Amino acid sequence: MKSNLIARYLSRPRYNRYLAATRNDKRRAEKLYNGNIRLARAFHPLLSQFEVVLRNSLNDVLIRHFGDTDWIINQKSGFMSDRTLSHKRYFLRGCVQKSESKLITVGILLASGKIVSDQTLGFWTSFYTSIH
Repeated sequence: MKSNLIARYLSRPRYNRYLAATRNDKRRAEKLYNGNIRLARAFHPLLSQFEVVLRNSLNDVLIRHFGDTDWIINQKSGFMSDRTLSHKRYFLRGCVQKSESKLITVGILLASGKIVSDQTLGFWTSFYTSIH
């Protein structure tokens, strides 16, 4: 990324890490930043596949657990609304509601499969927190 673009679009604290790692050598910091971008691009396909496998695996387990192929819709008023989740602001329920609103806005019929596939990696990894 060009220096003028770095200054314009990156936060100073983020870019300062690269400067610190290169002892304030702007040219080396820019190279290091660009290398980091290339590394992130290389991992993106792997991370994307991991997310799909995790999502599908958890969805299968939750379908069996609840005995309900529409668990993601029906559990908004079930475990996703448990009062113990209030301090997390009902994160899971909010994610599902956000997906439903988005699908309705673009005129797509609500279906569990669409809502499941619309969830982020953060949604799925939250099932591994002790609260859930």
